[in-house]
Amino acid sequence: MAKPSVRQPALILSGVMTLSLLLSSCNLPTGQPTADVLATSAAETVAALLTQPPPITLPPPVETDTPVPIPATDTPVPPTATEVGPSPTVGPTGCTDKATFVSDVTVPDDTNIPPGNSFVKTWRLQNSGTCAWNTNYALVFQSGNNLGGPATVPFTGQIAPGSTIDLSVTLTAPAAAGTYKGNWILRNDSGVLFGIGASANVAFWVQIVVGATPTASAEIYTAKSIQVDQNLYADLDDGSGDASSAKADFWFHAISADEKYLEPMNGALMKLYGASVPELADCKGASLSTNRIQFNGLSVGDWICYKTNEGRYGRFEVEGITSGASQTLSIDLRTWK
Repeated sequence: MAKPSVRQPALILSGVMTLSLLLSSCNLPTGQPTADVLATSAAETVAALLTQPPPITLPPPVETDTPVPIPATDTPVPPTATEVGPSPTVGPTGCTDKATFVSDVTVPDDTNIPPGNSFVKTWRLQNSGTCAWNTNYALVFQSGNNLGGPATVPFTGQIAPGSTIDLSVTLTAPAAAGTYKGNWILRNDSGVLFGIGASANVAFWVQIVVGATPTASAEIYTAKSIQVDQNLYADLDDGSGDASSAKADFWFHAISADEKYLEPMNGALMKLYGASVPELADCKGASLSTNRIQFNGLSVGDWICYKTNEGRYGRFEVEGITSGASQTLSIDLRTWK
């Protein structure tokens, strides 16, 4: 059997003495601690700090259910590609598109062009709406004979309301003799078509004569575009859409909202010719009469031959018909001498 270690009783005695000192310190009188106590306390504090593990720094909590607020900004958010465009003839700021015909800069109506020859037609139009026209606007072929021209011609600059623009298109005369007409209109940057006239729905046109120069008997006496409102009178000699009944050649007679007629007056004669352009000889040879023409049977592009109450032959094309209870007829007339 081994002998007990000499250090073991010493360790037990040291522990008893330490416990006695701690218990006796609880009954010390209040006051300043002794230097030995302070030194012992400091040493114990340093030892405790040296033996403690370093503090653990945790990351801030992540809030996954709470939306992050977006600061206010004055910069508008751009629209998506699927955003619906403006209503017809109305711009994104509530402006309107409308044009006014000013003049034929080149190639007036019924200019004689040799067969197969190219020419440049130029119209001068005024921006009579409130939208500013830009390079996304275009001149667009609408109907009739395109004379070999393009489908669209984009604008080349900005046109402010009230300003004018010269729009040109390169065309070619057909090989066959005859009278040819092409109707053109405008398209805004939203793809909406608009034109001239009170309702901005009337086309402007180019009209040429291919072949021999017309004889003196076919000279134009009156060439105008006019509008005739229902229950008003038209004078096809002077080109007036609100003439007196004594001078009128026809009356836009409205019997009801659904029954309206063009009624010849004061000995004038008329006949619906059709969709082709009649010449002087065609109108002279047509069976003109005093029979009225039903307004609701007319279409844009139809031609009517007539003989005025002053004895002149002529023709006019239906250029536009407004809808609604109160209707307006827009015509392009030619009255020969």
